[in-house]
Amino acid sequence: MKDFNSLLGRLRLRHFDFLDRLGTDANLGRVATEMNMVHSTATKMLQDIEDTLGLVLFTRNRRGIRATPGGETMIKLARLILSDLRAGHAELSIVEKGGVGLIRIGVFPVVTAELLPALYRQLRQSAPRLDIAIEDGDELRLTERLSGGDIDLILGRIDAGRITPDLRHRVLYHEETVVVCGAQNPIADAAPEDLPRLMSEAEWILPTTTTGASRMVSTWIVNAGYSPPRIGVESISALTTAGLLSKTELLGIFPLSVGRSFTELGLLRQLPVSLPKTEFPVGVIYRRAQEDSSIIRTLIDHCITATRHLS
Repeated sequence: MKDFNSLLGRLRLRHFDFLDRLGTDANLGRVATEMNMVHSTATKMLQDIEDTLGLVLFTRNRRGIRATPGGETMIKLARLILSDLRAGHAELSIVEKGGVGLIRIGVFPVVTAELLPALYRQLRQSAPRLDIAIEDGDELRLTERLSGGDIDLILGRIDAGRITPDLRHRVLYHEETVVVCGAQNPIADAAPEDLPRLMSEAEWILPTTTTGASRMVSTWIVNAGYSPPRIGVESISALTTAGLLSKTELLGIFPLSVGRSFTELGLLRQLPVSLPKTEFPVGVIYRRAQEDSSIIRTLIDHCITATRHLS
């Protein structure tokens, strides 16, 4: 591996773009076409990068090329560098009044009913031409995408066990979790003393068995003296969960604000159950490398302001 100073004058942004594309499609011919190069030029570019680093990044065989461990590391580095450049471009654009930029936000369902709309209103007032890309997903997928620079920050519940050393977080508030069922589900009219048994016997739709939400439900039922419930369906989608609950006898859980949205529409009913307070507060998760970024600080400030206006 060459020393750092020798790399500074030789590696170019085009090299990082090239590596990023090879990480997505390890086919030199197709990548060359995407970058308007002939195949021989792409081959030489890869050789030049490897010579500059003093490392073999890809192995060659009849089927094409495959990244070595060093190649995987360089692909990840290339993506982080390009992501930071995109974020920097967005930040410079936002600095200009009415600037144009793109903010990529990962969200968990807990923020979709109130915090996300409130944040949107804040951003529209401060940067009316800012583009906002929203991506939902589970905790593992979104934190991996945040670490990889594919999104700029996450809004959702903070699970300290999933905060890797490259990430930071800011707690905004705590939100109660409620048990819900379809409006026509007979359990909604059951006597309160029968609910622990009925909840143990029922089939549930929950995010996954490894989430804090699932553990919270199981703990409550077990503490009442019954067996943990069966998770019949796993889903992180609020709409999918609400749709299934409204048409079946499944039970589920929602953050209070999300559940209220569906109960007010008459689609679901909330059971009179007090689950343990969640140990996972709602907040912002962002990359450590961007904690001094003015755009990240601005977004956190907007989230704090938006939180004050939640109902």
